[in-house]
Amino acid sequence: MNSLGIYLIVKLDTLERLENTLAITEYLATNFKANIYLCEIAPYQNGILENLLPGKVKYTFCKDEDPILHRTHYINSRRLLGQSSYRPS
Repeated sequence: MNSLGIYLIVKLDTLERLENTLAITEYLATNFKANIYLCEIAPYQNGILENLLPGKVKYTFCKDEDPILHRTHYINSRRLLGQSSYRPS
């Protein structure tokens, strides 16, 4: 069991952001023994990111119509911890 969990929240509004997300997740998956969780925030799920991610990354989709990413909302709602065994007190 890995004791390190890396949580990423992304809203892919440009091709550059998709490329950066893929580069970061590939680097983390290759160089760290950690649980990597990625939550994509978007109005609909097109499946592109999920299919391109390294197999080690645990993908979650959250539907959100808001054009602005309210990162704190998702951190506080604990949606990211859905697959993790760690629960902060």
